[in-house]
Amino acid sequence: MRPLAINRTNDAVFKTIFANEKHKDITLSLINAVFEFEGTGQIQDITFLDRELDAEEEFGKESRLDLLGQSMDGTKVNIEVQVNRAEEMGRRSLYYWSRLYNDLKRGDVYTELKRTVAINILDFSLFPIARYPDFHSCYGIYNQKTGHQLTQDMEIHFLELPKWKLKNIKEMKRLEKWLAYFQKRPLRKNWRQLP
Repeated sequence: MRPLAINRTNDAVFKTIFANEKHKDITLSLINAVFEFEGTGQIQDITFLDRELDAEEEFGKESRLDLLGQSMDGTKVNIEVQVNRAEEMGRRSLYYWSRLYNDLKRGDVYTELKRTVAINILDFSLFPIARYPDFHSCYGIYNQKTGHQLTQDMEIHFLELPKWKLKNIKEMKRLEKWLAYFQKRPLRKNWRQLP
């Protein structure tokens, strides 16, 4: 039997599968695959949060996220899937990240700010392939001279699907299996062994 041809980067399909309490284990597997690839600690559980970001003022910008969750340690994770080329994806992701990170109330101390992670799954190449050939990029705040990281509270990941090349499933790491899952082209062999 052949796998059903479903566009897994479609907004409705993605939200039905990943932003759903019934499929929390699938969502955790995807998030932890991204964290594993960067050597970041795994999360054990996630609570789905309201994906609506209301405007902070009358004429402010409102946003609706694809997926927003929070782990037991307070880490906030936003996953966005973008199929149409968006040149400003870096700024858009930073905007969403900053809105999620900025949740202090009057009287709160800065130590109450929590690590906030944005994961962007892109069906296009955001960065020029000749200069940035890797399919997975992770950004934070670093000293440009020394590379010292200012804080671990910020992670913005970009997974560029066109840069990933299909290979033998036995050689794939967990994140690569997830990228195979999101590919539009049909997988010929071993499709049942994906994450």
